[in-house]
Amino acid sequence: MSRDDRRAAIALATVPLLEEHGSGVSTRQIAVAAGVAEGTLFRAFDDKVELLTAAAERALDPAEGIAAVDALPPAGSLAAELVQVAEVVAERGRRVRRIMVAVHAILASDEGRRAAAVRGARGADALG
Repeated sequence: MSRDDRRAAIALATVPLLEEHGSGVSTRQIAVAAGVAEGTLFRAFDDKVELLTAAAERALDPAEGIAAVDALPPAGSLAAELVQVAEVVAERGRRVRRIMVAVHAILASDEGRRAAAVRGARGADALG
């Protein structure tokens, strides 16, 4: 499995945990859900903040919501189909809210601020 594929699989496995536990999800929980050793997480991602951010990006990808609407069965009437679409959109909105609350908590944490500082320093070094 390529590094990108491994990152994508870990991020996908992390999404439900991020929704359920928010920023408090442990790397042990993530490793178990992803079916990998805990050390594998840190070979794929620089730190927990990067991992959780990747999971959030995956969860917020609109393709999943579009696919859910596309998969709705015919409901027999326009009104019934609109109700189905509204239910999918409402659930998507609830999910986005849970994810955004978790992302805010991650970025506002000491760990998130440290990770941002490290990334900022790397960017400054790269620019010379």
